[in-house]
Amino acid sequence: FLLMIPLLGAVAASAVAQAPTTTEELLSGMVTDEVEPGVYRVVNDGVRDLDPGSIERLAVGTDGSVWAFGVDGFHRLGRERSEEIKADSGIPPHDEFGVGPDGTLWVDGAQWGPDPWEGLGSFDGERWTRHRPEDLPDGHKPWGLHVATDGSVWVLLAGGGQWQSREALLARLDGDRWEVSDFVPRAFPELFAGASSSVWAVEENVPPPRIPELHRFDDGRWVQQDVPAYLPRPWELVAGLDDTLWIRSWQGEEADPASLEMSMAHLDGSEWRLWDEAHFPTEGDTNLLWALQPMAAGADGSLWGQVLWGTWVSPFSEEWSEPVCDGIAHFDGTTVSRYLEGLCVHVLEAAPDGSVWVLAGDEWDDPAIAHTYVITPEAVAAGA
Repeated sequence: FLLMIPLLGAVAASAVAQAPTTTEELLSGMVTDEVEPGVYRVVNDGVRDLDPGSIERLAVGTDGSVWAFGVDGFHRLGRERSEEIKADSGIPPHDEFGVGPDGTLWVDGAQWGPDPWEGLGSFDGERWTRHRPEDLPDGHKPWGLHVATDGSVWVLLAGGGQWQSREALLARLDGDRWEVSDFVPRAFPELFAGASSSVWAVEENVPPPRIPELHRFDDGRWVQQDVPAYLPRPWELVAGLDDTLWIRSWQGEEADPASLEMSMAHLDGSEWRLWDEAHFPTEGDTNLLWALQPMAAGADGSLWGQVLWGTWVSPFSEEWSEPVCDGIAHFDGTTVSRYLEGLCVHVLEAAPDGSVWVLAGDEWDDPAIAHTYVITPEAVAAGA
């Protein structure tokens, strides 16, 4: 079904000043240490000193702005202190946040427990406003947020607050109206990824010979996309601003680790390309397909991710035996470039100008001691 539902609480015009659109402009107001050529650790972001753990999450807007969230609330990196949103300003509970093209800050309003979801939260520079569709079934809670380049806001609502639920809904807030539709059949919400003005979903862990279904939601409906017959079991999905798509997959028998093989598939908008282990870069005696965990698509459609060396208990287990963090990998379709080797990456956000903003630290399970880094377009160009 597709519902067109009036907005509860209109989105006020943003009172937040437009941010610089380039990393060069942002860095000009910061104090930094160059840790690698073209890679900087932020010491003071123009608002405050950034001690380890002072930032818990980062988000980069389509306008080039960079927002941080920490114990004191939100603030905009490289801007004046007036750009802060204090923790006592009524910030809604949330797991994810994003930034609109007009500078409006959005949070998903997620919270644990039996209380019903109160809706998205937006901050227009002066106050928080809640936005929730009418007649939303009880028990639905956010499990993914995406702010598109056209200013629309997408949120995945999992039935019963569980990602496994087949009762998931996809909601889109566009100006003053909601669109709410069923989530695509058979696709797991954890493989939901936002593109520029649409969303993608792919079936997870589909055993051969059946080919996994890939769907794109656009113009109010789900449209199944052509998928190459050789695409094995999808595992991770990221989408780029130009509807480029990366899918990391595996094949083999889960009970037989020796039979497992990894692959990477890329859709450039019209054509697919596949890399198996024989055609993907290696590092030492290990193929990087086993270590590169996709996290974002860059402004040029290339792939960014963290590097974790280790062994899975099973292909879908989050448990690793002796995990070793080793920084960031950038794959442009031919070569892999490496940055911040030895660090554990907790957040990675690609910016419109080609830079990448990162929260990374020494501990795999403790983002509270992470530093803020930026990989500049110059460093990306040099590594290509």
